[in-house]
Amino acid sequence: DDDNAWVLRLSCQAIAEIVAAAKEPADATWLVWHLRVPEKLVDLLEHEGELHSGFVRAEANAALEKLLKKRFGFRPSNESLSTPAETAARKKWRAYVQKQRAAWEREQKQKEAQRTALRDALDALRKGQAPDPKELEEMGIGG
Repeated sequence: DDDNAWVLRLSCQAIAEIVAAAKEPADATWLVWHLRVPEKLVDLLEHEGELHSGFVRAEANAALEKLLKKRFGFRPSNESLSTPAETAARKKWRAYVQKQRAAWEREQKQKEAQRTALRDALDALRKGQAPDPKELEEMGIGG
């Protein structure tokens, strides 16, 4: 309905503005991916069948462009149903977001492994054991 469309549109705008205004871009980026915002925005590119569906799709695309700093030739329409150009852009967005999601998850696993190794080294120090210099170097400490 119309109220739902407005909520969706304003949510897209708010997300993009909040992230753009973040004092700590890395924190904002982490939150966006942690909450699966890009995937949810791509899902909104499929919004159809309501009077304002075209506007919802346009706002979702604008938010994706602002958050991910990428464009895929999305040409918004005021139509209730997606145009072929919107459908093509949506497919590109979905593939791109999936690729970026995988990269983000790999990065998070790597960071978690580094945090674990750092905690282990700290525990060893607390027990009076000297950490292995090679392990410290692998963690990016010392050198």
